[in-house]
Amino acid sequence: MCARVISPGCGRLPPPTSAGPEALWCGVRKGLCGQCCSGVWLATEWIAATCSASPSSSGGNRPGRRLASSVLPVPGGPLSSSLCYITPNDCDYVIRMKPKAYSYIRFSSPEQSRGDSQRRQREAAAKYAEEHDLDLVQDKDYQFFDAGISAYTGKNVNDEGKLRRFYEYVKSGKIESGSYLLVESLDRLSREDVLIALPRFIDLLNEGINVVTLADNFIYTKGADVPQLIMSIVHMARAHHESKLKGERVSKAWRKKQDYAREHLTPLGSVCPYWLDFKGGEYIVNEDKAEIVRQIFSMTIAGYGQIAIVKHLNKNNVPVFGSIKRNKSGLWGASSIAKILCNRSVLGEYQPMVYEQKRRRENGSVIEGYYPPVITPEIFYTASYVRTQRHVSKDTKQSKDFNVWSKLLVCSKCRSPMHLVNKGQPPKGFKYLRCYTAAKGKCTAKLIRLNVADIAFKEVLVMFNSMSLVQKSEKESRSRIAELKGRIDSLRLRLVQFEEMLMEAPSIALSKAASAKEEELMLCERELQIENAEMETTAIFNKADFFEKLDLKTYEGRSSANLYLRNLDVQVRAGFNGHEYFFVAITDPKKPKANFAIWLGEDLIPKITPLSKEMMVNVINQGDLPNARMVVPMARHLQELIDETEGNGRGEITVALDSIPALEWSPGAEVLKNKLLKSVGLDPD
Repeated sequence: MCARVISPGCGRLPPPTSAGPEALWCGVRKGLCGQCCSGVWLATEWIAATCSASPSSSGGNRPGRRLASSVLPVPGGPLSSSLCYITPNDCDYVIRMKPKAYSYIRFSSPEQSRGDSQRRQREAAAKYAEEHDLDLVQDKDYQFFDAGISAYTGKNVNDEGKLRRFYEYVKSGKIESGSYLLVESLDRLSREDVLIALPRFIDLLNEGINVVTLADNFIYTKGADVPQLIMSIVHMARAHHESKLKGERVSKAWRKKQDYAREHLTPLGSVCPYWLDFKGGEYIVNEDKAEIVRQIFSMTIAGYGQIAIVKHLNKNNVPVFGSIKRNKSGLWGASSIAKILCNRSVLGEYQPMVYEQKRRRENGSVIEGYYPPVITPEIFYTASYVRTQRHVSKDTKQSKDFNVWSKLLVCSKCRSPMHLVNKGQPPKGFKYLRCYTAAKGKCTAKLIRLNVADIAFKEVLVMFNSMSLVQKSEKESRSRIAELKGRIDSLRLRLVQFEEMLMEAPSIALSKAASAKEEELMLCERELQIENAEMETTAIFNKADFFEKLDLKTYEGRSSANLYLRNLDVQVRAGFNGHEYFFVAITDPKKPKANFAIWLGEDLIPKITPLSKEMMVNVINQGDLPNARMVVPMARHLQELIDETEGNGRGEITVALDSIPALEWSPGAEVLKNKLLKSVGLDPD
């Protein structure tokens, strides 16, 4: 029998070997197209090979093609398959691979996700691929789906969008030239301005990507002619215009709602802060969530940072705000705490916002009393001020026991901060304060034992008359000062915002609102001056009573003491002169003013050296003259100040003034003494 009959698909020439007696299996192979040789189909794949035998006189050894059946016959079909060799010239048609096609699906609103948009776009892509013999790639890494992402703002082509990944795959060659991108319409790719969208679209075509719009089955290809380009420009311009017009209409409608809410305090709808519920057409406080908000503010005022608050809430399984879709972990994060602490909605305020020129901006002034408040202004502004202090000093991490010297203590030699280090448990190890630069080998400052530094810290508090730490009325004054500082910072920021708004769109209403805030700022600054003056007049006369009431054991107490000194802009420079530790208190480090020095030797009895008249008065009032060390510039004012403080409530002076020692130095320490006096702004005597 002729080989061509028994071996259909071998071409016009017989096989290089004798014709086989069995029929060939010619079923269609899954995923591949059939082959046709001289009008006869063969469903096999071809592999380059070299003929080892040939009917020609050349003796063989010429390049050829081997056709191999790769699909087994169905039951009852031919029993075996055979191989045959053909040359490219012998075959009128060889196998071709299907072009790859990729689907891009996008919708911009949550409502569309609940509708039919995704299914409609996916099915349209699959139908087109099937009808046009395309291989629609289903691999997960090649799925390009942007849900709830706007093309008007270009978010689908920035880091948030999957379309950006498609562009990157094209550039890198992962998606080959000649592939197809299937989209419902061009507005799925972009609704940006034509001048922005068109170059990106043409770049895609120039990479050899064929773009198919499924709504009209139109194909945009490389080297597009003028009508194609005009068509794409028309579609892009229409899409941009529709989105812009829609945005303007929505913005106008939203502004009307906001104006009505401003006038009548009418709720805008169910979208509201997490600690409120919208029921019966009004906002009602959700007490469980409101209590969490109050706890966050309370911990902030007590000195806890955002990370510490997060750990506390998660450890106690406090439920997070928001849905599982927004927070899949179900855990609190630092950003969530920060947003709550900055959110003035806790005060009952509502700030209308509008979206213009691709950014959100304030629409008019704040509406006060719009929401039910869950936090008092005093608590809000106090927490705001405490957070500001932590931010300015970069104070983030704290140990279980708050380091009272945090952001206060610096090295007397190099002015680097001194950090707490733990060298182990006594008697072999202790906790120390170490110069940061010394730890790097660039400073020769010695370690300072923490127990020594703690004694000095208490003396620093006394010298700065920190009675507010132990008296309830004084605590209220201190809290009021923190609140006023928070208000002042907030008002100054608000005035800057008003200034920017007035430059963009001047109006009488904004001018009046700005004027009211300026007046409020002046009142707050005046009250702050009064409060500070009253605080400064509070003197400590009984150190033992003060120390007994002072709380330096709890985290909150230690944090409050640290914050008190930082509010006064105190910096303490510490060192070791060879036989004594010294701590020099400076205020206003930018323009240093020396206040006093504390000395601690082996007996751990603090010796005080006042470096100003004010501090000399404190030493007299507190009965510390027996432990004082005078410097000549201050000693000449001693009798004068004793006379001035007579009858102010201090104890009787029992020490002879001529017995009060001057600064004592060990032999050879004259250079150190001179350096110290210079460092605190005094000329050596």
